[in-house]
Amino acid sequence: MLPASPVKKEPSHEGHGNLQNRADLHTLFYPKNIAVIGVSHNPVSGIKYIKAHEVSGFPGGLYPINPKYSEIDGRKIYPSLDAAEVPEIDMAIIAVPAPNVPAVIRDCHKKKVKFAVIFTSGFAESGREDLDQELRQAIADGPTRVVGPNGLGVYNQESRVNFLFKRSFELPGNISYIAQSGGTTARLLMSLQTIGVGMQNAVSAGNMLDVSMADFLRYFRDEVKTKVVVLYMENVRDGRDFLAALRETTRVKPVIIWKSGQSDIGATAARSHTGSLAGSYQIWESALRQHGAIIAENFEEMRDFAAALSINQTLPNGNRIGIVVSGGGVGVEITDVVRTHNLEVPELTLETQRKLAEFIPDINSSFRNPVDLGEYGYVPHYYGRALKIITEDPNVDVVVTVREPERSPWFEESMNIKDIDNLNILALKIAMKVGKPIYMNLSPNSDLPEHHSLRYAFRARLIKEIGVPTIDYTPHVAKLLQQLVRYKKYLQQYL
Repeated sequence: MLPASPVKKEPSHEGHGNLQNRADLHTLFYPKNIAVIGVSHNPVSGIKYIKAHEVSGFPGGLYPINPKYSEIDGRKIYPSLDAAEVPEIDMAIIAVPAPNVPAVIRDCHKKKVKFAVIFTSGFAESGREDLDQELRQAIADGPTRVVGPNGLGVYNQESRVNFLFKRSFELPGNISYIAQSGGTTARLLMSLQTIGVGMQNAVSAGNMLDVSMADFLRYFRDEVKTKVVVLYMENVRDGRDFLAALRETTRVKPVIIWKSGQSDIGATAARSHTGSLAGSYQIWESALRQHGAIIAENFEEMRDFAAALSINQTLPNGNRIGIVVSGGGVGVEITDVVRTHNLEVPELTLETQRKLAEFIPDINSSFRNPVDLGEYGYVPHYYGRALKIITEDPNVDVVVTVREPERSPWFEESMNIKDIDNLNILALKIAMKVGKPIYMNLSPNSDLPEHHSLRYAFRARLIKEIGVPTIDYTPHVAKLLQQLVRYKKYLQQYL
């Protein structure tokens, strides 16, 4: 498991002050009340934030603000922050035209609003350097800390602070996500939920003119409910402070980073998205690895890595992989992929091979590694016994195995076995007691909706009932294991 030793805090160099001397980020994720500045009858105006918090069941006060309205759909609208019936406001969400934002920030300072989240875009990312500079000056003029501009805002599963209209909050999680993209934030939340993995926190922070990536990293480093930190980043404004915060965080918990701008055109797109220079991807990738990050190259890798580490943070003690399949071709495929990621597929000990041969006939099977159990691998009793023996082998650090839940109904009928998925889960539970990581590769056999349902139902049970990481795409399994081996070595430097 990962160490929980304290790490010396280093001051933030971004923004307009050290967060230790201002409103703690805890208030951002657990606000008691929220003002939304810029509501109207337009459904994409700030009114969407009021509706989102109503649907999520946010228990605090909501104060929609626009001097042009006194009421919208039965909701009282306040003309200004000063008119809000509360002495202090924890969070103000700003959804007004870009030229008006600096003045609104100054109003937030006067009201001593703790945090302002600027949804509005149209600053440096749109070529308005003058407006960007005006906003920076407004931010520096007072105590309110600012998230954004050009970001969707904040999500917290417990407090119900929210920017997604129909997001369910019934699925707790241990992932905290920091992104310079609202679209990937919403996508990751919903994609994880479909496989039964929840999220604790998310922030779509946009251009990050004030509260920085480093600030969020340090907060999630110390936040006890966060076990995995995930980042989508285009660039940061103070690379030195960011890397220092990354190093501090990776010594305590894993950090997965998807760094965009991997091509010249992608880097240009990043500039137009958040107004930041992406820099050389190769230099960034090297620096991130040196500071302990687990690198994802696309959304799907980021999602799969995050889900796997959310489920089980046990790190392999080495790079030796035991592969357990039912079918020679699948075993060869996984072996090839594993080897291309600098992982070993060692021959199992003669004692292990002898134990397997005692109860599995040497017909359509192979026991050296990869282990092909043949047709016997579809029988849970044989599969479970073999899986435990292979996991116990001293030459194996981590096990990768394959199940095909969409074929379970056929096996139940042809082999006269009832509740085959229940028995497979029991087999995995017994093997997990050995204490080595086990990864399930749910290699899809069919795209039919009913088969999708069977696969997702089995995955959800693996996650909820026994905590087995499940990944569909074989290269993602191998790439994650390669990086976890590297991460374990990185951590050993500081133990």
